[in-house]
Amino acid sequence: MTSKVKAQLFCLHCNKETNHTITYKGEYLEDIKCNICGNEIRINREKLLETYTVDFIDRVLT
Repeated sequence: MTSKVKAQLFCLHCNKETNHTITYKGEYLEDIKCNICGNEIRINREKLLETYTVDFIDRVLT
């Protein structure tokens, strides 16, 4: 299930607060898109888990 939420966030490209659309896939964040300039930040959950899991395990073991 995909859901969309509207929010007022700071856009790095517009250099000001603008309306954004935040998309969730199930309970996880999928992307954030500026409604003014169209800049979109996509969240790759698998890559985040892979990167931070390895880092976390390294920290615990050292």
